[in-house]
Amino acid sequence: MHYSTIKFSLGLKVIFPVSIIFLLSLIVSSWFFINHQQQQSNQSIASKVESMATSLFDSLNTMMLTGTMMNREIIRNKFLQLPNIKEVRVLHGKGHLAVSDNQEHKVLDEWDKKALSGETIKQWLTMNNKPVYLMIKPFLASKDYYGVNCIQCHQVSEHEVIGAIRIMYSMEEDNSANAKVFWSSILISFIIFFIGLILIFILIRHIIINPLSEFRKTIYIIEENK
Repeated sequence: MHYSTIKFSLGLKVIFPVSIIFLLSLIVSSWFFINHQQQQSNQSIASKVESMATSLFDSLNTMMLTGTMMNREIIRNKFLQLPNIKEVRVLHGKGHLAVSDNQEHKVLDEWDKKALSGETIKQWLTMNNKPVYLMIKPFLASKDYYGVNCIQCHQVSEHEVIGAIRIMYSMEEDNSANAKVFWSSILISFIIFFIGLILIFILIRHIIINPLSEFRKTIYIIEENK
């Protein structure tokens, strides 16, 4: 066997398992990265939507106290104009001060019913092949809601649901941004992988392959001269 063939074969045997180990490490780390990134994104969206729901409820509460509830649709429409917001509805619970025929205030599905029974709804859904996040946050009557006594106006018991805010948020833009970050990270990781692989190969070649090749060459020459 020719010396260069021996050297190439030995180098291949060393570098192949190293490459497999590095590649598997890259795949596993990438998988953990995208899962962590998605979880962080979901938590951020959930927190943002919950803050919106609380803000809308507080705005309506202020309008009720100042006698400007006739303008409540203006507030709702402003929330609808926020980026990625697909639905904003104010569900009326027991003890509501006025009866409304507006569909936006009525129970339309099981999630609405559950929310008005006191359950906070958090659903990650797909609508029209697009990811959305749905939150329905119920609000309970309190004798001291930031200094406001809800029971004075709403004829309900304390801690009873007086209404809920339903918001649907499109995740398409956030997922697209996450995907760009992910693929950029993958590209950088592969570049680092190949650079590292080349450096390791050079290092292994000088430390292991060359001395072993010289040893095998010597053995080969001795055998040929017998």
